[in-house]
Amino acid sequence: MTESKSRYGVPTSPWAERYGVIRDLQASLIQDGVQHSGLAPIHPRLDPKYYDDEPPEDEFEIAETMEAMDKVMVTEAYQRIMLQGLASWDMSSLNGILSWDGCPTLLGGHRPDDDENSSKLFEDYCKQRIDVDEDTWLPFFRKDRWYDLDLSVISPGKEEDIIREADGTERVVTRWSVDDDSVWHHLRFSIEIANRILLALIQDNNEWLEMLLYGRIQLWYELFGDPSNFEKHRKNKEDKRILLPFAEVKNIHARKKRKYIGGDGEPDKQKRLHFLNELLENLTWGFLPSRTAARGNTATIDPSIHHIMFQYLPASLWWRLQSKAFWDSGPDGKTGFLFPRIFTNTEEPAGEDKGKGKKWENITVDPSGAGGHRFGHIVDRWNQRRTLWASRRPWYHEAYDIWSTTAILALSRYMAEIMLKDDWDPQSWLPSFPFEVPAYDPTQFQQWNMALKEWEDVSDDATMGGT
Repeated sequence: MTESKSRYGVPTSPWAERYGVIRDLQASLIQDGVQHSGLAPIHPRLDPKYYDDEPPEDEFEIAETMEAMDKVMVTEAYQRIMLQGLASWDMSSLNGILSWDGCPTLLGGHRPDDDENSSKLFEDYCKQRIDVDEDTWLPFFRKDRWYDLDLSVISPGKEEDIIREADGTERVVTRWSVDDDSVWHHLRFSIEIANRILLALIQDNNEWLEMLLYGRIQLWYELFGDPSNFEKHRKNKEDKRILLPFAEVKNIHARKKRKYIGGDGEPDKQKRLHFLNELLENLTWGFLPSRTAARGNTATIDPSIHHIMFQYLPASLWWRLQSKAFWDSGPDGKTGFLFPRIFTNTEEPAGEDKGKGKKWENITVDPSGAGGHRFGHIVDRWNQRRTLWASRRPWYHEAYDIWSTTAILALSRYMAEIMLKDDWDPQSWLPSFPFEVPAYDPTQFQQWNMALKEWEDVSDDATMGGT
């Protein structure tokens, strides 16, 4: 492994250099003077760029020492926290192919032999990508609506940013501006996509946009409670303001046999467009300092069944919005942009998932879960990848169960911490725990597991005052 010195001020591992490091965890991920990301797969190892590779079989073999096994488990556990239930090796399935069923194939460029074909891959990408036409933009998207960001004014002490260009060169920026051709080149493409989506929603009278433009904000009890008993509802804090689509409000009134006295949306497309432009006539845009992180995630909570759902987004879903094939097909503004549910994970809230299995096994797959387009090729890759890892790491699940439930690793780490202290006296501590930990033997995994459980039983008895 080679390291490079970068923005972290210390030599940086290849994975940290390519994908960055979470700021709050930066210090804890420095090992032997090298900044790591925690995202690098280690058993087997994968290249940060070509992580869609198939490692040799010997790299899947069971770890030879308990310390090595601990490192495998800790690394993948960390990754599943950061990636909402996925390990880094899972990501190749999501990013390996950009196209969907029935459109020209476009590879993600994460396999070693893709390097030789990189120019052809990029050429295919450019041919299949939409063009930017600023003349079609809604007025509030246009370039003259943007303010500059002067870092010397808004970020005292941090008066410059560094932009890394596609060719690897870097340049210093003290003012973010749409008059900077490099900045505008990237920004205008994102605006083009936003403009196309919004025009499609207006064209097909999307109910979400209709609700935002014409919906009536109501109090919760006005729809779901008894409006005549509003004092009780307010006392019970059942007076939150809500905004629902017209169809749903009408259905609620029908179920409760109430007369609907609300309004309706605007059926005329041109009037909807005019109203939107009128609302946003004075809208302006600007840049945020780099220290201001975007907030939000793909998690949704369904209060009726008390669990958290995560949707994993394959790169092809982002490519779909850039693709001529998608836009030439005339996407349906009513359903074509619904949140995709191809890969969905269900996780119980903290404290409620103990003994209910490994959360990465709860992922459900639906190749048709994205607005009428099928993503069978991606699902096939997902299944192949998981089958390969399961067949070449048959020891993993049992090892994980031992690692996640046994006291052995907690004990070994505690002993290490004690031994690092200057005033540590082994005679004062070791006699209180005289039981020998069973020797780890990867060739006799089942036997070691049984011996370990017996050791834990004896340890528990001793701790509780038994014999």
